[in-house]
This record gives sequence, C-alpha cells and structure tokens, in this order.
Amino acid sequence: MGGKERTSVYLVGWANAWDWMPFWKDWGPTYQEGWCGFYNIPREAVLAEDNTLKFIPVKELQNLRKN
Repeated sequence: MGGKERTSVYLVGWANAWDWMPFWKDWGPTYQEGWCGFYNIPREAVLAEDNTLKFIPVKELQNLRKN
C-alpha cells in the first residue's frame, strides 16, 4: 500500500443465479415468492501487518445492532 496513505476498499457480495441446482427452474422458488438472491454484510478489506487480508464489517452496522 506504500507508506502511511491508505485506500479503503469496501466489498459487498451478491448471491444469485442458482443454475447449478437442477431441481430449480428459471430463478427458483424465491423468484416465485417475489425476491431473488441476497446481499451479505458489507465489509472493508484491510491489509494486515502480516500481509494477509482481513474483512471487517463496516462500522455503520453498529447503528443497526440491538440487544
């Protein structure tokens, strides 16, 4: 990353296209129920000191958490 300047990278995964399940036709039963696919929790990709990647949930999610 070159020095102290850091660029943030945010990732959001999307799951869709269930063609690998032969018992689902078209978009599957979820499509028939009015929805299709889903997102995961947005995460920030961070390069750690040991040169491994860490995927940390974005801090804004704390506003949604409740006991």
